[in-house]
Amino acid sequence: KTKEYELIRVDGSRLDIVKTRTVVALGNRNYLLESFLDISRRKKVEKELEVQRNYLEKLMDAAPEAIAVLDAEGRVVKINNDFTTLFGFESDQAVGKMIDELIVPEGLDVEARKITETVSSGEGVRFETERVRRDKSLVQVSVVGTPIQGEDGPVGVYAIYRDISRQKAAEKERDRLITELEQAQSELRRLAIQD
Repeated sequence: KTKEYELIRVDGSRLDIVKTRTVVALGNRNYLLESFLDISRRKKVEKELEVQRNYLEKLMDAAPEAIAVLDAEGRVVKINNDFTTLFGFESDQAVGKMIDELIVPEGLDVEARKITETVSSGEGVRFETERVRRDKSLVQVSVVGTPIQGEDGPVGVYAIYRDISRQKAAEKERDRLITELEQAQSELRRLAIQD
């Protein structure tokens, strides 16, 4: 049997240990063998990792962009609340699904595959494109794909999406107004030349 304990030393400091008990038969007799292993360093590292994980989870949930964490194959591991707001998928509807099958509209699958290959090779990407919501409506997004590096290379991807539909609509309106202004200026020049 193996069990973890926290011991308190005479000086009041704490020591985490693993105690292992084994029955050993020698000759006609059974003996109880106990061993102790100091796991204080491991426990400290586990606590530090837990703090970092909680920090990253809070940061992801508080981010004002839609975020999906993907595994190395492009499968959704986690999404934040803004991803649900932007695309309409709840966590249980997205986790385990391939991101390209979930939000890439028809006709953009070749683009999506190239992007997935680029990020999977360890390169980050930034681009603007369209994605599809759960209700099948299209949304214009800015995308940042950042590889998550492991010891042997990329092990996953942070995919960050920002809705740029309003920005694109404003740019289109600006272009329309510039065209109208240029046409009006041209008409004014034509009229001035006629006079």
